Amino acid sequence: MIIENKLPEAIAASGYKKGFVSQEAKISRATLTNLLNGSHPTLQVAYRIADVIGKRVDEIWIPVRRHQDTE
Repeated sequence: MIIENKLPEAIAASGYKKGFVSQEAKISRATLTNLLNGSHPTLQVAYRIADVIGKRVDEIWIPVRRHQDTE
């Protein structure tokens, strides 16, 4: 399964600065930068970030099903 990363758009839409999001989610700025560049978060980190910016995890990291994934 491919995961579409909407984290940059989600943070921009929240109006929060990246430093605030990383601090409130209790992750380093470097970790947030890696996530913004396409790394996959742990489930715990994904939920913390989603909580900070007021989104659901599946609104930020969107599962994209390919044809062979559904067989």
